[in-house]
Amino acid sequence: MTEMRENQFQRLLTSTGTFVVTCEHIPGRVSRDKKLDDILAFAARCHETGLVHALSLTDNPGGAPAIAPDVLAYEIEQTGLPVIVHFPAKDMNRNMVESRALALDRMGVRNLLVMSGDFQTQGQAGLSMPVFDLDPIHILALLTLMNRGKRVNGLGRTIEEGAQTSFFPGAVVSPYKFTEPVEMMQYYKMEKKLAAGAEFLITQVGWDWRKSQELFT
Repeated sequence: MTEMRENQFQRLLTSTGTFVVTCEHIPGRVSRDKKLDDILAFAARCHETGLVHALSLTDNPGGAPAIAPDVLAYEIEQTGLPVIVHFPAKDMNRNMVESRALALDRMGVRNLLVMSGDFQTQGQAGLSMPVFDLDPIHILALLTLMNRGKRVNGLGRTIEEGAQTSFFPGAVVSPYKFTEPVEMMQYYKMEKKLAAGAEFLITQVGWDWRKSQELFT
């Protein structure tokens, strides 16, 4: 079992007042590729220099199949640099959400960025079937229960003892929408995600500082 070290990303966000810098990488489609070695080398340099505090790994961006970020996240964690694994709802039913979360906990990967994910666009011999069994709010609630060592028995409508984990879950929000109704829905969902257990938020890239300031306030 992986030794559970202190979650440095969580410590930086919750107790130090440090301006935290993260960097996002896309694992790609080739499992034995120099690009993956370059990502590991980059992670090691980030840990040595301290200029980047965590590395974020996407999960099938654009809806096309690619290497799952989990195994690469484990390798990066061994360099000492914290990892944020994207944890989308699009490909997993609730059983797979729980199963994958337990596997990540076993590997010592605790920073999960929960999102809906990009709708499927292409797959082997055709379009993959979307899942979306749980939305991000439900997944955050599930991870929060797992952190408390609880599990909901849907048939018996009872709370049971379950696996206790130590996830530091986050969510996404975008303040860069074109219309006020769509923007207000983003903020409404953001509040729901925070209430469900999101500990941090990550936005999309945007170039409107007024909208960024609106989100901060």
